[in-house]
Amino acid sequence: MSKQIAEHHKKAAEHHESAAHHNKQAVMHHEAGSYEKAAYHARLAHEHYVRATYYASKDTSSWRGAAGQVKSMKHGRGLTPCRSCDKNFLKTQLTSRGQCLSCAQANKPHKRG
Repeated sequence: MSKQIAEHHKKAAEHHESAAHHNKQAVMHHEAGSYEKAAYHARLAHEHYVRATYYASKDTSSWRGAAGQVKSMKHGRGLTPCRSCDKNFLKTQLTSRGQCLSCAQANKPHKRG
């Protein structure tokens, strides 16, 4: 299992390096006035960043909702922190007040009767 995790981190690092390379290419083309080439390299950089985030999150199976988080990372959607406990969740896992379900239950006002 640790070899597999190490491989995921290796792939994440490779994608981060590719993202950095394409960002540098985008800057070079933008400064030269080749805006279409700059946009192309910026898009490639973003795609490598998303893949790097996906591979870096693969070993986080102990996280709550890890399967959903890994899937969201793969598709480029990020995580949002809970307003109460600062743990990260998918936006769909938070209440309308921006709290995770456990914090929302803990902060729920009690009826007096």
